Amino acid sequence: MFSILTALALTASTPAEAPSLDTLSLTSELAALDAAALRPQDEAADESRFSYTFIEIGATQFDVDEADEEADIYYGRASLGLFDILYIFAGYENQSTDFEDTDTDVIRLGAGVHFPVMRKLDLVADIAWLYSDMSSDLDELDDTTDGFEVHAGARWMPLDWDGGGLEIHGGLVYVDLENRIASDDESTGFDLGAKLHFLRLFSVGAVYTMLEDDDSIGVNARVSF
Repeated sequence: MFSILTALALTASTPAEAPSLDTLSLTSELAALDAAALRPQDEAADESRFSYTFIEIGATQFDVDEADEEADIYYGRASLGLFDILYIFAGYENQSTDFEDTDTDVIRLGAGVHFPVMRKLDLVADIAWLYSDMSSDLDELDDTTDGFEVHAGARWMPLDWDGGGLEIHGGLVYVDLENRIASDDESTGFDLGAKLHFLRLFSVGAVYTMLEDDDSIGVNARVSF
């Protein structure tokens, strides 16, 4: 009995064995895995689903209400995303109509900002300087001028799948440019479009625009980076 009590006393007085290095290493790895599992969910709320670095080409048919004429527009545009919030862009478009054999070259340079409200919704706003060189059989239209364009809206991805998704975009538009193919030099309106993303980098889309009494519908193709 004395030996049993002595053994119990010695056992109780012996300090608990310190965790081995293998146990500490396993605990650290499990903690790292837990942190890695949580991090993408936390960052996903603030990460934009959209790219702002791309090259786009498109064609638009513009219906000028005042002249009861239609203009064909072909354009190219390049955009570069910067610092996860900014983007700069440049574009060229050619506008032609049978009205007095009028042809216009437009250069667009601008910058914008985008804010991810959630992973599938961005608010966007940009402003662009416009330079217009119009040639026409009508002397009053044969001129060069410049102005600006402001756009504010949103991009939304209601359907999302691996390698692509369906994007809906639109917003308010204001254009101030004299002597252009339009009913008014100053126009306020909106645009609304959809874009189908696939093959990860490629997308095609369509957009409808209404500026005062003039409207247009266009199609485009984009390569994003």
